[in-house]
Amino acid sequence: MPARFRDLLGGECVVTTGTEHQLLIYTREAYRIRAEEINAEPKNREGNRKRMMFFSGADEQKIDAAGRLLLKQELRRYAGLPESGEVDIVGMFDHIALWEPQAFEAEHTKAEEVFINEE
Repeated sequence: MPARFRDLLGGECVVTTGTEHQLLIYTREAYRIRAEEINAEPKNREGNRKRMMFFSGADEQKIDAAGRLLLKQELRRYAGLPESGEVDIVGMFDHIALWEPQAFEAEHTKAEEVFINEE
């Protein structure tokens, strides 16, 4: 984890699943806020599924002295992260996203098209 993100997280964080097969990393406070938003979703099939994915994937973590997170195997598998090697770490205002590099490139290309076509 880059130092600038470690400092923001304060040594502790919550890691959970994202909607595009990435992992999301929140401070405890930012996670609490997002959890309240997710929990306020309608109590229907879609809302229940969203809650299931967000909450069942959540894992409280401490960042070790070397700046590493020990990610659960099921979270790594969900995001398609390699056992060793690089991942893309992206700041997203109130959280950090971890991406498998090719998946990030594909999603970034789609986002770029939306961004450019908006103007």
